Amino acid sequence: MTCSIVARDAVSGAFGVAVATRAFAVGANCPFVRAGVGAVSTQSITNRYLGPAVLDGMAQGLHPRDAIAGALAGDDRHHLRQVHAIDISGRPSGLTDLDAIEARW
Repeated sequence: MTCSIVARDAVSGAFGVAVATRAFAVGANCPFVRAGVGAVSTQSITNRYLGPAVLDGMAQGLHPRDAIAGALAGDDRHHLRQVHAIDISGRPSGLTDLDAIEARW
């Protein structure tokens, strides 16, 4: 089972990402944070290029939903992805695509 959360502290503006999964060293591949921009978590057959791409979109003023869509547009395995993001304004968005690995209890 994989779980992730992205958050923004409304008072300090700090971002955080937490990830839990069975995959070894997941912290090296899933969480992405950029001060003044937002936080992103990518999972389910992780593509470590998605986090920076989503952050780049949000840095350009895109809503997290649109930043995620833009980042996934160039990913030929987008149907396998889970992506969650929150921006500097506290706007969250998330996507679990059609063939993302389902939770197994």
